[in-house]
Amino acid sequence: MSRGAWFAFLPSVIFIAIWIRPLSVFLLAIAILVIALQPFYPPYLRERLRSFFIFTDTSSIDRKIIWQAGWKMFLSKPWLGVGLGAFMFNFKKFVVENYPSGIVYAHNCYLQMASEIGIIGLLTFLSILFSFFYHGIKILNTHDKNYFWYILLASQAAIVGYCVQMGVDTILYSLDLGMLFWLIMGIGVAAMKCLEAKDKKAVPC
Repeated sequence: MSRGAWFAFLPSVIFIAIWIRPLSVFLLAIAILVIALQPFYPPYLRERLRSFFIFTDTSSIDRKIIWQAGWKMFLSKPWLGVGLGAFMFNFKKFVVENYPSGIVYAHNCYLQMASEIGIIGLLTFLSILFSFFYHGIKILNTHDKNYFWYILLASQAAIVGYCVQMGVDTILYSLDLGMLFWLIMGIGVAAMKCLEAKDKKAVPC
């Protein structure tokens, strides 16, 4: 997996572990073991692990340049942005001289949204995320564990992973990954409705 995928995977697992105690104990034991065995890792693996936290590789440097240009683009039209899908057309105006053209995405969903649809658009998206997590966590806290409870937990954990990886990649701008994001969120909302319906003994799920 890529570095971004690992960064997304770990918070998702931790989120699940918070709700399932046996898993949290198991993960803690694994983490201690991984740290304890670090001196015995082969050099290439140690270097790979080091690159996770020290961003000096070419890919990371390129991202920094792209993010700087994206931030300048956002500041040029902070409220409404430069237009949906217009990041690639405006990139050359804000990037350092002689940087290769052909950049399509900002490698950061939040920055790309901010630059394309402005603060208003970004806050609208973030409000959807906040509502999903707020109501989901509230229901997880107040309902017994059953089939729909675990579906809701899994969907919340998956969206946690998405939220983390969106900070280093533009996965929502990929057709298949973007569709999967909204599908998972929809499944989570459906699980919430089923859990609430069981409380009210309304429509059976």
